[in-house]
Amino acid sequence: MKTIVKIKPVQENDSYNFQLVDFSSKIYNHIRLHLSTNDSSYLNDKSILFHLEQTEGPIVNRFLECHKDRNSLKSYYANNIEKLDASIYTAAALKKNHLDSLDVLYCKIKEMLDLKSRRIVLRFLDTLTGYHSSTYISRDVSCLAFIQYFENRVSIVFRASDIKDELLVDILTIYSYFIQPIYQQSVTLDLYCTCAQNISNFNSLIQKLESA
Repeated sequence: MKTIVKIKPVQENDSYNFQLVDFSSKIYNHIRLHLSTNDSSYLNDKSILFHLEQTEGPIVNRFLECHKDRNSLKSYYANNIEKLDASIYTAAALKKNHLDSLDVLYCKIKEMLDLKSRRIVLRFLDTLTGYHSSTYISRDVSCLAFIQYFENRVSIVFRASDIKDELLVDILTIYSYFIQPIYQQSVTLDLYCTCAQNISNFNSLIQKLESA
């Protein structure tokens, strides 16, 4: 796999853009195998919620309790946010795009790809007022804006991205649930973010990805 950095964040809340060329299941497995203990535990627990499409209840409460020390979840735990209807992307994708199941989603995207369409956009966005209100009202909002699918390339666009605590796990979960089931071959991932946090970790993240 080749990593190409197009825009590197310089200050907090800067944007970034990089490509992972020829990302595949083999690369996914390699990265997952070499995760830190904390990241591996977080990925495993988050993947369970993605698989179950579970956004609330005891299993979500245990997830938040177990991972409350991650900077990205501290405010959720401290403010007693118990419903993750935006952060669990499998559930959010179905709700925001009015679909019944992930299988239906996969079939629709494959059909559109067969038609060589450039307009295959899976939406995760909250509303303008929904995002803004989360500044002063404790609620879960999506960091993922949308995923756009092309014949051999997928663009993943974040409105916010915690490079230290979330981005690597985001790449793996998004690939596992929204890319691997659709593409039989390796695919180039375009990753964009309009507002990145913990940018001092950007270089080390890129190094981890390049080592795969």
